[in-house]
Amino acid sequence: MKRAAIYCRISRDAEQDGLGVARQEEDCRAIVEREGWSLVEPPFVDNDISASSLSKKPRPQYEAMLDAVRAGQVDVIVAYSNSRLTRRPAQWIELIVLANQGKMQIQTVASGSHDLTTADGRAVAITVAAWDAAEAERTGERLQRKFLEKAQAGSVNQGTRPFGWAEDKRRLHPKEGRLLRAAVEDVIDGVPLREVARRWNAAGVTTTRGKEWNHTAVRQVLRNPRLAGWRTHQGGHARDAGGERVRGVWTPMVDQATFDALQAALDGRAPRTRRGAQKTLLSGVARCGECGARMHGYRTPAGHAYACKVEGSGHSVTIAGRQTDALVTAVVAGRLRTGDLTGATAAPAAWPGEARLAAIPGQVKELMTAFQGGVLSAAVVFPQVQALEAEQGRLEAERPAAAPRPVTASPDDFPDLDLDRRRAVVDTVVEAVVVARAPSRGTRFSDDRLQVVWRA
Repeated sequence: MKRAAIYCRISRDAEQDGLGVARQEEDCRAIVEREGWSLVEPPFVDNDISASSLSKKPRPQYEAMLDAVRAGQVDVIVAYSNSRLTRRPAQWIELIVLANQGKMQIQTVASGSHDLTTADGRAVAITVAAWDAAEAERTGERLQRKFLEKAQAGSVNQGTRPFGWAEDKRRLHPKEGRLLRAAVEDVIDGVPLREVARRWNAAGVTTTRGKEWNHTAVRQVLRNPRLAGWRTHQGGHARDAGGERVRGVWTPMVDQATFDALQAALDGRAPRTRRGAQKTLLSGVARCGECGARMHGYRTPAGHAYACKVEGSGHSVTIAGRQTDALVTAVVAGRLRTGDLTGATAAPAAWPGEARLAAIPGQVKELMTAFQGGVLSAAVVFPQVQALEAEQGRLEAERPAAAPRPVTASPDDFPDLDLDRRRAVVDTVVEAVVVARAPSRGTRFSDDRLQVVWRA
């Protein structure tokens, strides 16, 4: 008795209920019963997976079925149609090889059977597969064109609702929008992404997929051009026929200037080299007056202190943290009040990538014009457009990083800001706080031991 394996597949199961493959299985079982074959259980099922040459997604059950054929465990493959089995001519060649080796035969519900051991049978199978592949590619081209048209119209993306917007993806979500706008301001002021994630998790807010936040997820949200109202397409800015960036139909979360400041803050944030450095105002900013090493905070019964802990240095430099922080806070507030921040806000030198960045939109426009006029095909134009957009993204990321970080705190508000924001302002205007050694052990705190070095 021949042993038959049923293979079922559907390219897209939007509801994820498996009803499409269940109907295929029912029809295939009828063939197995009619022919009197022994059924290999369970059936091999790849649900919601394409079999066209355009898809890069693997089909694990298809491969498992072929392994069973090679192992001599299956004599007949039963599928609903040729296209359910595969749309790739190369895979039909593989099936033909197995058939010629006497490993198996193929029976379908809608496409009949193919005797792959004969020249005519092989020719028919390969021809049908070629037409199936061509139809799949034509469908893919139509979909790509449809998605491009939607992008150029600025319509909302399909898929998961973006964080910060309501279910229609157009109006701002009342709670998420408020949190997201606050996070934008916080990150511009220097609040770490991990702190934003902690606050959102503490507020009981999840991602739109129902997961907890981490700094990577927060960064992805804050990097999205959607915040400023820009429509994206295939990983870059959507472009109209003239090569200009496309505005979306939704309400922007922030204006362009704020979005640019946000990207500059994300690009300019240097990774911290010491765990917990953000817990004190001057960790890594305070420096030992003896050896110049960075001083970091540690807990004490009175709160915290800063110390130089270079092994083998032969000296001990420690200073009370609370009084040091208070003094530096007062000095920075005075600096903000006088407005003498030219060293921190001076314009940078001319950026060498500016000319190249300015030229890219023109090149994109030329390519899109050639495509619209039928001079160049989509296969030629869009890979070049994507490469130009990727280059533009890299250059745009480099440009804000070269600009100075703005000082956003007023002198009256600065002393009352939370630690993260005060730390961000200090990092902006202070190069170092040099701490001299105490004259003798047990000496009371003295302002004379501190020297603030401003950024220049």
